[in-house]
Amino acid sequence: MAAMTIVLLTAGAEPEERWDEEGARKAVERVLAVEKAARPWEKIGWVADGATAAGVARKSGRPIMVFFHLEKGGPKQAPCGPGGRVMRNVVLADAKVQALIKKEFVALKVGLKPGGDFPLDWPALKQWERLFQFADPRSFTGCVVVSADREVQFGTTGSLLLWELVDPKGFDANKLRRMLELAAARGLEERALRK
Repeated sequence: MAAMTIVLLTAGAEPEERWDEEGARKAVERVLAVEKAARPWEKIGWVADGATAAGVARKSGRPIMVFFHLEKGGPKQAPCGPGGRVMRNVVLADAKVQALIKKEFVALKVGLKPGGDFPLDWPALKQWERLFQFADPRSFTGCVVVSADREVQFGTTGSLLLWELVDPKGFDANKLRRMLELAAARGLEERALRK
């Protein structure tokens, strides 16, 4: 990877952050090491079907945490694009993140086919459906938390791009855990209001 700095030349503009090549290299090394050793993200107990996740959420009242990833590239037993590989090996492999997901959410893993249709027709995911239409065919990943009725979005990492590897909340376990904590609190508040 070539180190690069983008400098804005407009008056009064701050230069953008430098690409952290060392940080990116370390993150990629960690991803490969975790993939080689084990698949800890599977400890979450994913539901692989939207209808099943919706049924469990309806009965339990728990929000649904959806992990989107492209089913392209990566290990044969668990194909995944580069952004999804980073997210599951760095963030979703974190023990604290896993414990929070298991306790507070119905965890849904959605593999997307490059060039395929978006598989979930939920009101809270309409913007994700639109994003996927114009997504980079090499990598599309992210997490979103939606209400049990699938109408409201409680939290999101946003659509993660691999070049954002060093900073966004989807690639940092502590930042993702904080987003999930806020989404869980919103879910509890909604359940309390409905009662």
